[in-house]
Amino acid sequence: MSQQTTLTCYFKSKALPVELSRCGSNKMNKKRCLSTKKLPTPSTSSTPKSESLQTPKKKKVVLRQEEDTIILSSESEPEETPVKKPFKGISVRSIESLTSGANSSHFQSPNSSFVDPDASNSSSSTFVYTLSPGAVLGPVPTTPKSVSPGSKKYFSPTKKRIYKTRSPAKRNLADQFGEKTITPSPSDDFLYQTEQLDDKTSFLISIIDKYLKSDALRPLLAEESQNLLEKCMEVANPGKDLICRLYWRKPTWYRVKTLMEIVNNKKDVKTSSPDMLNLLSSLVTYGFLTAAGTEGESKLEFEDYVKLLKRPELLQIAKELKLKIQNKQDAIDALRNYCKLKPISNFLIRKGNKINDNSHRVLAILKTKTGHCYKMSKLAQATLYRLYVLMYLGIDYNIIRERRLELVLLYDKIKRETYPVDKDMVVDDASCVFHDKEEFDRYMEAHMLYESYLEKPSEDKCEIIKQAHTLYKGLGEGLMQRYKSLPPWLRRFTPPDIYIKIMVGGVEELKKSKTEEHYTLAIELLDTALGQIGFRQHKRHKWYSEKALILQSHLHNPESAANTLLQGFNSDMSENMKDALRPRALKLANQQNIDLDETLRSELQKHADKQSVIENKLPGDHIQKQPIDNYNQRGKLKFEMYSSEGRAIVNAEEYCCAHYINNGEYTKGEHLEGRIVSTIYTALFWDIIYSKPRGLTGIFMSHYQRYPLDMFSNNFYINRKTLVDERLSFIENCTDELLVEFLKRQWDERPETVMSDMLRTIGWENIREVVLCLRPRGVANICRRLALDYGYSRSGFPDLTIWNIATRKIKFVEVKTDADKPSVKQLQWLQYLLNHGIDAGFCYVGVNTTRSRARPSATNLEWDQILS
Repeated sequence: MSQQTTLTCYFKSKALPVELSRCGSNKMNKKRCLSTKKLPTPSTSSTPKSESLQTPKKKKVVLRQEEDTIILSSESEPEETPVKKPFKGISVRSIESLTSGANSSHFQSPNSSFVDPDASNSSSSTFVYTLSPGAVLGPVPTTPKSVSPGSKKYFSPTKKRIYKTRSPAKRNLADQFGEKTITPSPSDDFLYQTEQLDDKTSFLISIIDKYLKSDALRPLLAEESQNLLEKCMEVANPGKDLICRLYWRKPTWYRVKTLMEIVNNKKDVKTSSPDMLNLLSSLVTYGFLTAAGTEGESKLEFEDYVKLLKRPELLQIAKELKLKIQNKQDAIDALRNYCKLKPISNFLIRKGNKINDNSHRVLAILKTKTGHCYKMSKLAQATLYRLYVLMYLGIDYNIIRERRLELVLLYDKIKRETYPVDKDMVVDDASCVFHDKEEFDRYMEAHMLYESYLEKPSEDKCEIIKQAHTLYKGLGEGLMQRYKSLPPWLRRFTPPDIYIKIMVGGVEELKKSKTEEHYTLAIELLDTALGQIGFRQHKRHKWYSEKALILQSHLHNPESAANTLLQGFNSDMSENMKDALRPRALKLANQQNIDLDETLRSELQKHADKQSVIENKLPGDHIQKQPIDNYNQRGKLKFEMYSSEGRAIVNAEEYCCAHYINNGEYTKGEHLEGRIVSTIYTALFWDIIYSKPRGLTGIFMSHYQRYPLDMFSNNFYINRKTLVDERLSFIENCTDELLVEFLKRQWDERPETVMSDMLRTIGWENIREVVLCLRPRGVANICRRLALDYGYSRSGFPDLTIWNIATRKIKFVEVKTDADKPSVKQLQWLQYLLNHGIDAGFCYVGVNTTRSRARPSATNLEWDQILS
């Protein structure tokens, strides 16, 4: 260490001379050779050998300024007169050889070129440095210390720290993100694309890969979107992760630190800061991100900055501006008010010059404090949105709207919530609906208008409703014929279907304003919907009823209301739909305080009398029970009940169920409504429901559909008539044991986590007992009504299912309190069950259960004796 100290002190106290030779600009440095090679000992040495052995050895530096060679030597070594050589540079022997006898290792400066023309071994290595005057006169590199192998330390150039343990080598992503060095992965090797990606990003890459390989789907997106998706496949894995995460997050600005946390979340190998900057730069170049730097015009507003900055940062800014604050919100309010103030320098500005407030100063401070920010570009956002709509066209769109798609896909992968469509089935894609880009663009325009309609408050929906009406009327006859040529179950993906959905749904919004102008507009919208026969025809009976209500109650035009109802009765609607119009026709015909032509009145009465299902003709049980006081006047009525377990507060359905079981006629009962029959029907017809009909397209467009697309229309039975009839015949003709065995096999073959109408929460034992009580004929009759029109018949089934397996007696009960009225569907189900020999009826519970004349008489009134 004394030798090192002597050498270091010398270079600190003296400056090495540098001779400059005039060449060209006369400023080129003259190269010197600094050699520390051991020279031969001359015969005339200035120091005797004996003296050198007795005195301590001291290192010294011999500097020859007048020569081209500078020699570093030791007092223990004899000097030799240097020989002048042509100037080629400064030759330096490894400094470590002066302080240790061990062989020194080679080292090379980042700014030097290594040459060793005279080296014969590792102890006499020679290095040539090309130095500028500043480098020569600057500080000399210190001699590295000799350390033992167990105490090695490593310097991290990224974190500017020294570590005792070497960190694992990190990949330099700069080469991968550079435009010239990016090499696309093989298009036919999808596993290479998804290697080391998490599941959520893999889902995105999978649909991009499927889209790019489909010749039918590629033309449906714009060319710039296609190019962007191709670049997405070339981006390194951290970039793909970031793109996926930012899309499903809130579209806002993010700081670099936040983006690093997003990329490195739950990753074993973290992306370093330099690599992250290269990554962001490449994503900006490709068009995935929009950048906002600290220089130039800001792309962020005041509100954007205060959302990005943390509380300590805002408090520091407020302190610098001498604002008194205590929390983050106070800091935001104080900065907002400070922006509105005008600085005193405005009073010194000449007249005519622009006078600024403090907002520019505050924004500049916020911009500097925030640093570089990024957000997903509009092109990337729109491209991925259209891609998801296109590739997941058949699924319930609420999954995408509520941003649950990634969770749904993940649950399906881990078998937590699976979907019933066989993964090996070849499903159709969006090309069976959209033939070109123009058709898809028109659909997306209508789709985005409907999404905007759902997001807007009620007072702002009127303009969207008018816009939808205008766009619908603007569709030409050619386009309407094209859309009507699609199968009925695919017309939901057409602009006219969406426009009608907006118009009819907006009728209730227009009625809220209670103005004649909006009532008139509602009638116009309903006339437009009723004037076509190609879209949303399952709602047609509701349109007639709603139009008649507005004309009679709000516009006070009973004659037009009567004509509207008569148009509905004379249309080709099914009798079930016409039954929905009969109560309103009966009310209008019997209303005496209106000016209505007698001819119209008699016509309405004639159609009203055709109603086959009347409440007072159905059986009903009455239970007199005082409900608990409902002070809020909201929700269902509650009743007090005592049992062996003590006092309980239950709703009307639970109270009636307990009443029937306590009477002893039935032993079990559940409030299942239509879930019990839907489960039986789905289990018995599973293979028919989830099989692709031969020769039909668009039934299954995604493996994540809960139902086939024609499930809720009468087309389901039409498309599978032969299979459904054969299955119904099999059920009706088989024995009890064979039916239970077949149902059990269907029940066991389906996963417990499958997303369908086969609800396992009911329990197999309850299903078995209900089927045995219904017997094969009863099961077949219920399944027949569901199969003919599942969308209409799945609702309205009675509330309670009560049975006794010992006597094989079963009953379906619809529960009503004093003020409740049954719907048309509920009446139709009760009548259907009775017509097919299945016991069913009403159960009225309350204080005045017989007040309404529409209800059956109280001849079988039962007084519930419960101790209070």
